[in-house]
Parts: sequence; structure tokens; C-alpha cells
Amino acid sequence: MKKTPVFLIVLVSIIALGIRLYFLFKPGYANDIQAFLEWGGRINKDGFWSLYGGDFYKTNGIDYPFLIPLITSLWLNIGSSIKDPEAIKTFFKVLPTLGEIALILVSSFAVYRSKAKYKWWLIILIILSPGLALVSSAWGQVDSIMTLFILLGFIFERKNKYLATIFFFLSLITKPQAAIAVLVYYLYLLSKKKYQDFFKQFFFMMILMSVFYAIFFYLGQSNFFSTYINSVGRYKYLSLYAFNLWWLLKGMKCWYIMDDAGAVISHKTAGLILFTLFEVPAIIYIFKKTRTLAEILLVTAYSYLVFFIFPTEMHERYLYIGAALMAVPAIINKKILLIYILLSITFLINIFLVLQTTFPQFEFFQGNLMGEFFTRSVSFVNVATVIYLMLYLYYDGFKKSV
Repeated sequence: MKKTPVFLIVLVSIIALGIRLYFLFKPGYANDIQAFLEWGGRINKDGFWSLYGGDFYKTNGIDYPFLIPLITSLWLNIGSSIKDPEAIKTFFKVLPTLGEIALILVSSFAVYRSKAKYKWWLIILIILSPGLALVSSAWGQVDSIMTLFILLGFIFERKNKYLATIFFFLSLITKPQAAIAVLVYYLYLLSKKKYQDFFKQFFFMMILMSVFYAIFFYLGQSNFFSTYINSVGRYKYLSLYAFNLWWLLKGMKCWYIMDDAGAVISHKTAGLILFTLFEVPAIIYIFKKTRTLAEILLVTAYSYLVFFIFPTEMHERYLYIGAALMAVPAIINKKILLIYILLSITFLINIFLVLQTTFPQFEFFQGNLMGEFFTRSVSFVNVATVIYLMLYLYYDGFKKSV
């Protein structure tokens, strides 16, 4: 496909838009959508500090930073004329869908600028992204917004580091999981041996954090960091429908095994040890190999995959960031392209099965979808993928071949 396939790109874009419109009018994951609407509605009714300050904040222990509730409140103001409860839910889901479309456009443009021979086929896959569509347009979750900020942060790192740091800060106040990308960002700055850049951006981030800490402390009588603390350890089980190592080993029993159990060491500790060990090749790759946007995004996507596979208490949606950010690294070679395709497929399966099992809404799928053999097979593919990528990063970091 040497020439620009304009007709095919337009056709695929129309199909992708149709998929998202179809998902938008599905009920979605009612609990998550209702939580976002309640947060945004409370801000509109009683003010920002009614949600993040005082007794309500201390009692309810909200585990989301403030950006999404604040954006939701503004979004609900735009749709204030909508009175039907179901229509309001659909209107809310347009917000993460727009974030996802922006994510797809930015990813596609980065791939378009590459010299990969198969870039047009890759762009087609990125545009379709049914797994991402299911999370944003059907489920009603906001992972697309955080992932967009992360991607923009790495893109602007070369052009304007202060703007890049702002994007990473925005990702942090969107969801706590952005912390992994932020750590990769600062390791990358260190690896370039431009220590002045590292310290400037580190202190700039500290200034941003300190400003918001002071605002929360003095205006809301609350702790800016509480949402990050509250997000840890809320569901102390092996796996919350994440098809990872623990699901491969235990299957549906993951929901009934506490992660602080274990013969010699707890499952939680074992997961964190494996997470740390598998991150070593990523650090080696950053310091020895990483030079391009695709390479740093490969490390970031891999880190989120490791985070999904090994730690306990993992939700199925946490693979979103790794699967989405693997799109641009797919230009490196066909091995990474295959990894991107595999992750896109396993993520779609994982998300669809959980959504359809918890809140059935697709009539053409009936019966028990969470079969042990099938779901553990998907888990096996995910685990095998992370092992392969670990070896790839290690050997490629030392300029060997896999």
C-alpha cells in the first residue's frame, strides 16, 4: 500500500464512527457512569469544595483526582437542557469518546509521519480500535483522556519540556495510574544526561503539585493527595476480572482469594516483586537504547502491561493504556506490530466479557461468557506477550537480536 488509500481510510473512519455511535446508545457500565454524573452534579449544585472538601470528602473517600469531576460538571452545564436520565448518560459518554477520537488522531498522525512500509495498514487498525471504543463509548470510562495527556506529554518532550510536564501533570490529576508514565518520563530525561532539563522539569512538577496542595489545604481544608492514597488497596483480591497472571493461575477464584494471603509471602508482595523485576529490562532499554518517540512509548506501554499482568487488585480496564500506547511503537518493526494486534484483541475480549457479564446489553451474546478455559487462555496470551517483550527490551537494549 504505497499510495495514500484515501477511499479506504474514509471508509474505515465511517465504520469506526458507526461503531462508536452504536456503543453510545448502549446502557454501558451503569455504576461508573452514575458515579461520574453524581460527582459532576454535586459540583454544579453545591460547588467544587462540596465534593473535595469537608466531611463529604473525608467520609466518602473519592479515589478520583479532581479533573474528571470538574470537566464532568462543565460538560453537564453544556447539556443542561437534557432532562431524560438515559439521554444524560449518553451525553456524558460523548465526553470520553471525544477524548478517544483525539487520541486516535494524534496516534495516527505520529504513525503517518513515520517511514514504516505498513503505516497505512497500522493507521486503519488504530482508527478502528474496537476495544478502546468499547471502554469509552459503551462502558463510559475516561481512560482515553488520561492516555491522551500521556501521549501529548511524550510528543512535546522534544519541542517544549515545560508543556510536556504540564501534560503529564494533567494526566496525574486525571487518574492516579498516570504515575507510571510520569516515572518513565523522568527516567528518560535522566537517560539523555541533560541533568539541567531533568531538575528543571522535576522542580516544575513539584511547584505544580505544591500549588494545588496549598489550594486544597487552605480553601477546601482537605488533602490534595488523599485521592491517590484512597485509590490503593480498595479491593484486596487477586484480580478484578483482569486476565493477567493471577487469572491464569486461579481463574474465577481470583474474586474470592484475598491478596494478602500466601504460603511464604503474600500474593500482593509476590506481584510487586515480579512487577519490579520485569521493569529492570525497561530501565536498561531507556538508558541504552531509547532515542525516538516510538521507543519511549514502547517502554511506557510495556510498563503498563507489566503493571496489568503482575500486581494484584487489578481491573480489566487497566490494560487500556498499554494497548493504546503500543500503537505508535508498532512502527518499529513487525514484531511490535504483532504485539499491538495481540494486545488489541485480548483487551477487546477482556473488556467485552466483563461488560456483557456485569451489565448484559448485547442481545446476540447469551449464556456464560466467562468460561474458565477460554478466559485463562486469553490470560496466557497476555502473560506470554509480556515475557516476550521483556526479552525483546533486554536483548535490544544490548544490541542483540531476538
